Parts: sequence; C-alpha cells; structure tokens
Amino acid sequence: MQSIEDDCKPVFDMVTTGDILSLQQDVLDEESAFGESSKRCLQTLLGDNALGNFIRYEYNHIDKIYGCFSKLGENLPHCVISLPVQDGDSVSLPISLEKKLACVLGSSYQSFIEEACVDMYEGLDKCLPRSDDATNVDDAISLCAGEEGILIGKQDDLLGMDASVVTDNKMPDFCSKVFKEKGMDADELQSRLEYYNKNREYGWTIESIVPESPEESQALYKSNPVGISSQVYSTWTDGEAAPEDDSYLQKKYLSFLVAG
Repeated sequence: MQSIEDDCKPVFDMVTTGDILSLQQDVLDEESAFGESSKRCLQTLLGDNALGNFIRYEYNHIDKIYGCFSKLGENLPHCVISLPVQDGDSVSLPISLEKKLACVLGSSYQSFIEEACVDMYEGLDKCLPRSDDATNVDDAISLCAGEEGILIGKQDDLLGMDASVVTDNKMPDFCSKVFKEKGMDADELQSRLEYYNKNREYGWTIESIVPESPEESQALYKSNPVGISSQVYSTWTDGEAAPEDDSYLQKKYLSFLVAG
C-alpha cells in the first residue's frame, strides 16, 4: 500500500493547508496541480491492487458483506469495553449497541438490496438506448444517468473515471437473484448495456493506467518507483485477496523487473 500513500499524500497535504472552496473547483480541472494529484490518487486507489479489487468485490457481492452482520450480531457479547485514554481516564464502549446494530443490518439487508436492484433496473431501462437507436449514445444517457443516479459511462465528476473501473460494465452479481424472482428480463437489459458500451466514449480504465511495455514501465518507474500495479493481487474471492498464478505474474510483472 506504499504506492497509495505516495500518490495520495500530496492531495491530503493540499486539503489540510488549502482553501476548500478553491480546491473544490480545482479538483475537476485535471490540468491544475490539485486536479492532477487527485486523479493520480484515485487511479492508484482503484487500480489493480488489493484495495481496488476489494472495492470491486464489494460492488458485486454486497449481499455477502451484509450477510456477515447476522453472524457478527450472534457472536458479539453483551458487555462494555473500557478503553484507556490520556491522564489515566477511560472511555466505555457498550458492545451491546454494536450487537443490536449488526443484528438489525443482518436481518433487514435483503429488502435494501431488493430495492437497490429494482431501482437500478428501472434506471437502466429508462436510460439505455436501443440497438436500433441512431442517437449519440453518450448524449442520450448522460443526463438521464445523472437524474437516475446510476453508475454508468464516463464519470466527469470523478476526474474522468470510467464506471467500468468499479462495475466491469455489467450489473452487480447479487441482483441476478432479485431479477429472477421478480420476473425481470435481465438478459435483454444486459444486451442493451453491451450495445451502449460498444458505442460510447470511455474515461480512464484500469487497463489504461497499467503500463504494458517495458518502455512504459520504465517511464512510470522513474516518476513513481512504487507503481500503480505493484500489488500481486488481481482478484478478491470470498473476502480474501487471491494471488495470481505464477505464469501470469511472470508475464505481467516482467516489465517491472526490467525497469528495476
């Protein structure tokens, strides 16, 4: 995680020492120092590393994340923890409140997920162009997506990030069960989503921020010795980062060895 600290520290420093109102304007200007640093930080956070892959895992498996709260609520004890603070004083933390919160989340998350999936389906159905629609797909969906609050396409408000960095250009896996139970035609909607993705403008993606050649790796190494893709994890399975097989690692990271 050293690369995250290196690439995001300038942003933290600017936030703590700068004018917040001015920074809010500068952050969307990629040519400004703050905008450039913010974009580099975001690309590192969401890159091919343990943190970025965990965020993508959560997007597709939020049901499993919420499901863990049920077990957590069962296992937490009814007690109060006293934590020492300065001057010999202590602060009490009632674990029973945490237990109740975990139980509430664990018992009610399915209704939250169902509502989120239905809202996403309805938003995509309203915004996505048809395969025979000759309208410019970017113009057709940009305003609609903003009004419906769906994460799709190029995100100008997120420093030009492409939504596929998080979504992988598909609907979350956990929504499949909801669509099936409610008789929603997810296949037809996915086809329209694929048509849109083939004909739209893209922002920056994970692939675009990962160097593929030794020359690109050398340039990145000189500007940032700890590169965006220095982590060896590219998947996150059942809540744990899974290392790639050796053959893939040898091919993917050979350029970094050459650069070093």
